[in-house]
Amino acid sequence: MFRRVIRTVVVGSRKIKIKCKWWKRNGERFYFTLPQTDTIYSLSTPPGRSAVSVIRLSGPKSLSALSLLTNTAENKFSPSKMTVKTFKRPNKNEVIDTCYTFYSPSPKTFTGEDVVEFQTHGSPAVIRAFLESLSQIEGLRQAEAGEFTRRALRNNKLDYTQVEGLKDLINSNTEAQRIQ
Repeated sequence: MFRRVIRTVVVGSRKIKIKCKWWKRNGERFYFTLPQTDTIYSLSTPPGRSAVSVIRLSGPKSLSALSLLTNTAENKFSPSKMTVKTFKRPNKNEVIDTCYTFYSPSPKTFTGEDVVEFQTHGSPAVIRAFLESLSQIEGLRQAEAGEFTRRALRNNKLDYTQVEGLKDLINSNTEAQRIQ
């Protein structure tokens, strides 16, 4: 069903080769990349002002990013246990926020990778400071739309039918669409 191929992709001003799998459906070709070494992050709640916002990381450097932002050794975080930590900007003593955090090791996560979740205060300034701090950590990058789901598909946590069902659920506006 899947075919492997190496594609050349332009990233900024450089060309890189990536391993991909592809398949055809209704004459259209779909690609997704094979395992990567980067760690992605994204705001998981709608942008704007709220009481709580959720920021998620997924990938091999999730735990080290958590450790760096909290000045806490990696072995001090208990898997699958919510803790309250004070977060600071990397290499600075400036406090961003005190919030709940959650670390879950692979493979028992949605993406099949190490996952860290921050439940921050929902101020736009706090969210911006968190995202800026994450962008300064080497090996982390902001996720593309649907990338967490693509990683779940790649790591066999979801199949193609479940991905389509998730897309339909996210885009549902009515009760009938939600149930379908």
